[in-house]
Amino acid sequence: MNCYYITGSSLGLGKAIAELLLKDNRNIVYGFSRTQSIYHNRYIHQTVDLRDFSQIENIKFQIPQNCEKIVLINNAGIIGDIKRNGHLNNLQIHNTFTVNTIAPAILCNQFLKTIIPLKISGLIINISSGAASYPIPSWSAYCASKAALDMYTRVLQEELNEQYINHIKAYSVYPGIIDTPMQEIIRSSNENDFSSKNRFVNYKNEGNLTSPELTARKILGIFTGETKINDVVIDIRDFEAN
Repeated sequence: MNCYYITGSSLGLGKAIAELLLKDNRNIVYGFSRTQSIYHNRYIHQTVDLRDFSQIENIKFQIPQNCEKIVLINNAGIIGDIKRNGHLNNLQIHNTFTVNTIAPAILCNQFLKTIIPLKISGLIINISSGAASYPIPSWSAYCASKAALDMYTRVLQEELNEQYINHIKAYSVYPGIIDTPMQEIIRSSNENDFSSKNRFVNYKNEGNLTSPELTARKILGIFTGETKINDVVIDIRDFEAN
């Protein structure tokens, strides 16, 4: 049995990954999100708000005895306020960093505490963004929080290497521009606050958004080992879907 733990499993990419995995009866999926949209006998849901530190700490990794491979996918993310600095809501800044950086870091820490002693094959996939390496005005908290996630993942993998823990790998993944509810939020932003709004509207109108299902299939290549990876931070758009 392969065990997958996915945050943000009710919408978009997280839901697409979970549904793809559930097609294989060797997989069991544990989902963490504010709402539940998947109902399956191999899907276990925990309602959690990743903006809340106490709820993040309550996430436990229950490892079945017959589990041979364990994967954590920190998929949940929020865009936050789409406004320039000086006009941001302070609570939204806090929430953006909490969901995009702090929650994944805490979950990675708890995940490693659980699985390192078990000597089971493990994989961590942190869903990042190309915005981590490219400054986009009005996205300061989003860009910075994803950049922090990239560096956190790099350090994590260096620590695993340093300890010769070869049965666990960690990657930070750029999924590309996907047709998800986050893109709807971006397109509905105020053009006076976000100078690039029309570019994102055009992505949708011109059919340049990738489906969550296609991106999920590309990410599956990391799970199966069929995708050859040479770095910790990777752009999934460079790979073919299986």
